[in-house]
Amino acid sequence: AQSPHANHVLQKCIVSTRPQALQFMIDEFLGDSVGALAKHKFACRVFQRLMERCLPGQTEKMMDIFAEEALVLSRHNYGNYVVQSLLEHGTICHRRRVADVVRCDIRGVVTEPHGCAVVSASLAHADAADRLSIARVLLKEPGLLCFVAAMRHGHLAAARALQVLDGDERTQALSVLAAEGQALQSSRWGREVVKYLEAQAAQELEVAFRAGA
Repeated sequence: AQSPHANHVLQKCIVSTRPQALQFMIDEFLGDSVGALAKHKFACRVFQRLMERCLPGQTEKMMDIFAEEALVLSRHNYGNYVVQSLLEHGTICHRRRVADVVRCDIRGVVTEPHGCAVVSASLAHADAADRLSIARVLLKEPGLLCFVAAMRHGHLAAARALQVLDGDERTQALSVLAAEGQALQSSRWGREVVKYLEAQAAQELEVAFRAGA
């Protein structure tokens, strides 16, 4: 799994073999330091394929370890991919545990660009209640929404937060971002958020026009 070449062989085995036949691989990993391997440049890919292909009961113990170490992995340049995969393919319990980590230490998570990717994945794959609570924390923490919006992976998190929020909270989030429009324009990723805001404004104007007509 740590070989720059052999990890591709393992990945091919995983996607080409029935899940039950992969149990030997899972057992081997569980006998090693799974958390450390999840931060490895090549091994992280193997864990992603296992979570995508194996049955939930097969990978539950492995996912438990990833969820337990979610904060460290989320901030790691390779480990974050494992957490993103956990959010997409894990059980409700695993997704909730990761969402709790993100919500409780969101400022610590997003200070790393890779952490922003995990926040974005949480806003895409966590349960509705968890997505809403994460979006609310992004909005309530002073300056955090605009900070995230200017980050490489954070601009997607900002857009997804706007999709999750509703009513007065969404209006407030739009106002916060609009007020920092000039600062966002100075960032490549912030400009993507500005484009999103402009598209949303145009869409809402069209809806209002049609309703008036």
